Amino acid sequence: MDDSGRSAQRFELVVRLAQDGATRTASVRGQDIYAVTAPIVIEAALRLLAPEYRQSGALALAEAVDPVDLLRALHGPARHLVGDAESPISRSGG
Repeated sequence: MDDSGRSAQRFELVVRLAQDGATRTASVRGQDIYAVTAPIVIEAALRLLAPEYRQSGALALAEAVDPVDLLRALHGPARHLVGDAESPISRSGG
């Protein structure tokens, strides 16, 4: 535990997408992965419950919402987003 009561453990979550010969990478790093899990779930739920959301069916989270945008929404003092996701690979589907 650190002085603020959070786990002192550091984490890095890396996502790499390879499609049509192009590869993109995004990652988020920070402290206390358990303090990040809840915001991910809440942010995803808010997006899925938004009135303008129109997709349905069985979808992976990265199919249901834009994963880079979701990671960017989590950016804060305890997290740092890095990668080359500024040049997104086109996504097919809904």
